[in-house]
Amino acid sequence: MGYDARKAKKEAEKLNQEVAKLLGKFQRTIDWDFSWKANRTHGKCVHVGGSRYKILISKSLAEESDVRNTVLHELCHAYAPTGSGHGPNWKAIADKVGNAFGENITRVSSKKHDADSRKPFAELECPVCGHVYKLWKRTSYAYKDSSRCWCSHCGKERSYGKLIKRVLR
Repeated sequence: MGYDARKAKKEAEKLNQEVAKLLGKFQRTIDWDFSWKANRTHGKCVHVGGSRYKILISKSLAEESDVRNTVLHELCHAYAPTGSGHGPNWKAIADKVGNAFGENITRVSSKKHDADSRKPFAELECPVCGHVYKLWKRTSYAYKDSSRCWCSHCGKERSYGKLIKRVLR
């Protein structure tokens, strides 16, 4: 882990207070989880009910500045109307919070490690028709044993056990 979770939680609580004050809203009750195992996203905000939210922050974040930006991003979800997603209500809050805190809060992070995490772990290619299947998880059945897979385009009879696996990362 690239950051201290206890320190990050204290900072997140402080940011929650400051965001509530900035937006003139009652402070949301947040349950923080800084041990979330995520490869393709940095954070997630879940509305538990009423003014209670659970915010999960990925432990794959390397730098404290990444954690701060992600915490602010997820707090914008908590203070936006439920179901806003990344729509205009969320964007207005994100712009206001970002300007106040000197952060560029966007829907998608521009960090280099994000681009790497969006690459599939491996690909399976059918030698018969050339169709390529992307494997996003190392735990997938096809990643572990591609010799028992076949191409859904060609059919089991033509391609069973012939798919070529390429490990990408």
